Amino acid sequence: MLFMKTLIFFIFIINSFLMGQFGNEADSLIKEIFEKDPNYIQKDFDRLIFFMYVSDFDSSKLLSDKLLEISPLLKNKLLYISTLIHSYRFYPYAEKIKLLNKAVETSIKEKNYYFLGAAYKFKSMAFRDASVTDSAMIYALSAKDIFIRHNLLEEFNGINELIGSMHYYAGQYDEAEKLFREILENAKVKRNGVNYVVMNNNLGLIRIKQNRFEEAENYFLNSISYFKSIKMLHSDTLGLAYIYRKLLDISIKQNKFKKAEEYFNLGKLFSERYKQTTELPGIYALKGILCFKTSQFDSALYYFNLAQDLESKDPDIHTELIIYEGLSKTYNELHDYKNGNYYMTLLLETKNRADSIFYQARYMNTFAEHNYNEYKGEIENLKKQQILLYIILSIITLSLFSITYLFVKLRRSNIKLVSKSIEAANINIKGKPHLIAENIYSEETEEPNNDKFEDDLDAEEINYIDNKELDNDRIEQIVSELENLVINEKIHLDPGTNIKDIANKLKTNRTYLSKAINSVYKINFSTYINNYRIKEAIRIITEGENNNLNLNGIAQLSGFNNRISFAQAFQKYTGLTPSFFMKNVDK
Repeated sequence: MLFMKTLIFFIFIINSFLMGQFGNEADSLIKEIFEKDPNYIQKDFDRLIFFMYVSDFDSSKLLSDKLLEISPLLKNKLLYISTLIHSYRFYPYAEKIKLLNKAVETSIKEKNYYFLGAAYKFKSMAFRDASVTDSAMIYALSAKDIFIRHNLLEEFNGINELIGSMHYYAGQYDEAEKLFREILENAKVKRNGVNYVVMNNNLGLIRIKQNRFEEAENYFLNSISYFKSIKMLHSDTLGLAYIYRKLLDISIKQNKFKKAEEYFNLGKLFSERYKQTTELPGIYALKGILCFKTSQFDSALYYFNLAQDLESKDPDIHTELIIYEGLSKTYNELHDYKNGNYYMTLLLETKNRADSIFYQARYMNTFAEHNYNEYKGEIENLKKQQILLYIILSIITLSLFSITYLFVKLRRSNIKLVSKSIEAANINIKGKPHLIAENIYSEETEEPNNDKFEDDLDAEEINYIDNKELDNDRIEQIVSELENLVINEKIHLDPGTNIKDIANKLKTNRTYLSKAINSVYKINFSTYINNYRIKEAIRIITEGENNNLNLNGIAQLSGFNNRISFAQAFQKYTGLTPSFFMKNVDK
């Protein structure tokens, strides 16, 4: 830790003398930030970024280099991310993208959506300036979505201005003007000078493209008026060279040569004073046009060539078009047709290239916007599908849980029923057959099965039973003798047992036997016999007798003709299947 602090202050001391007029304050802020890291004050690092814009180019670049070197050492990464974003203007295209990619990566890692949106916005600007219009539009729309999603409404003007400018460069002037006017109204309400100037400039550009030069001039003069109304900082004056270049262009198009000369001098003055060298090629090219229109052909050649030399260091296709057209016309006026034709060829080639860029920009803007909106729609649909999927999964999970719960509960109930059936099978209730379950005799009728009992009475027998009463003594005698046969002779275990044979053994007829069973037990003969057979089956299973028997074997030993009739009777009398009973009897 001590080594790290020593290194930081060593870097601080080495660089302190490089900062020029703002160096002392900047160094003091840097020192204070490192002492307070990670809880440094936001306004301190905002002021450092402010210095990068208000100072001259060389001093701003030195400050940027210094911050890029030392800000990664801070635990608080906000200064580092901000420096990555705002240093992009000092570097060529490839380096800009690298810096902004680092800003995106760090913003995501720090979960700072303000800086993530800002990084996307500046990436859009870098792509726009490199004529990669589809990527520029996609990143601008991505930044706007981030600002909306995280309620960063103060960033709307900036991102709308960027999207509007891309519509402008694609020739989509109506779309651009709609966004610019919205921002301009907000700027008037909030008295935001920067947005007010930029929007007036942008609307002036649209009017130039529409050949409405007086309106265009008024928009740019509104920007100049704003500068005159305030105490201008160095950062404010940076736009003056650009504005005077546009006013120079408008005056030439209106053939207002005297006014154009004034604008040329002011544009050149501010470009040189504030090192706005990127404006000089355009200013000199327009001066060449002014000289050509006033028949000063030698002076025109001088300014066109001067503009061409400067433009080669910082290429701009629109400036090239002005230069090549001016040189071609000037040489032709001087009867130098060889050079005139040469520059005409360059003009046509450059015009074709410019048209290609223009139409490509329009197409790619539309394509990128459409694709981005389609992509957003797909994302929204995917989110809806995910929500629906979560709902379905929740319902399925809840259903499975409910089914599992009911299954477990039913299984436990069935196991209890197994226990009750075993208990019932081993309890001898005097005067009644040994009932297996509590409610199995709620109805006298039974399901058809494959065991033949011949206990069904015809109509005459039924009428006879109804009309002839047996005395109680005779009923008790029949029932007692019947139970004796069941208990001692196990007549129920004979699959061939029928009511007629039993009646003969009891020295009565089947009518009286059926009447006695029904009178005492409220059931018929087959139900009576099957009850004892099920008791026997339960005994065989619970006592482990003949463990190797299958259902057919148990059915035969219990007195059933086959496993089907056995299974039907077992489930009717116990409420369980024989297989379930066998699997769970130990429980």
